[in-house]
Amino acid sequence: MTNLTITPDLFLSSYRILFWIILGALGALFLQRLFSNQMLRKLKLKASLVKAYWRFVIIFVLFATLLYLGVFLFSSEKYLSICLAFVGQVLALIFAIFVGWYAFIQVTEGRIEKSGEQAHVYFKEGSYKRARELYEKIFLIAPKNFSNLTELQELNLITGNNSGFVDKEKKLEEAAIEDDEFLVIFYLQIMNLLLKQDLGNAESKIDECLAFSTQNPRALSQLAWSFTELKTSEAYKKLKGDPKKIADNFINYLSNTLNEEQRKKFEEGDYRGENWK
Repeated sequence: MTNLTITPDLFLSSYRILFWIILGALGALFLQRLFSNQMLRKLKLKASLVKAYWRFVIIFVLFATLLYLGVFLFSSEKYLSICLAFVGQVLALIFAIFVGWYAFIQVTEGRIEKSGEQAHVYFKEGSYKRARELYEKIFLIAPKNFSNLTELQELNLITGNNSGFVDKEKKLEEAAIEDDEFLVIFYLQIMNLLLKQDLGNAESKIDECLAFSTQNPRALSQLAWSFTELKTSEAYKKLKGDPKKIADNFINYLSNTLNEEQRKKFEEGDYRGENWK
């Protein structure tokens, strides 16, 4: 058995390898911050899992190339084989961790998709407790899943769970990216206020929604939302008078079923339809 003697050259070579590892880690941190930037957030979230995989592979190959280049440039010939073996083991460990993470993400996404589909079925069937249980489980796994959060929030409206609605409201706002998603948030917030008979705040929120829609005209045409679940619920059927008129007109506005004159009157602030023909 050969004893490895730590010489100044070996120590210097190890120090240089550590330097390159730290440099690579800092580079990876920079890339993470770059892709987490608000300007690129949409690109990151819309990228498929396959694209994310190949993005990592490219970064990993570049990192490994730089690391091996550093070894060849800074390591003495005597300890080159040791340094190369060490770098190879480190890179193999990093890639093994990523492959495990990638496999876990695939399993998780499949689980989320199946659970979401089943929760939606329960929701439409009126099995609200079962639907809530699945929505809450998905939320624990993927707290920024916008589709799951919106359905959970609509379920909170239907079942009168105001505390649950308030608890998830901030999370939903953080998960929104597309313009039509912000319209969905406005819809849920306004319906929540109308169901509580809070007309003043509801009308103020409609003002905000219309201002947003004016600034982002494509949002309304891109909106794809089914209002059936809420409109057929017992909570909605209990609405009477002005809250019912405003709710009906607002939903008709979002679903593009108002005629030109009605739309104009609504956008001018006649939310009750008092002057509509």
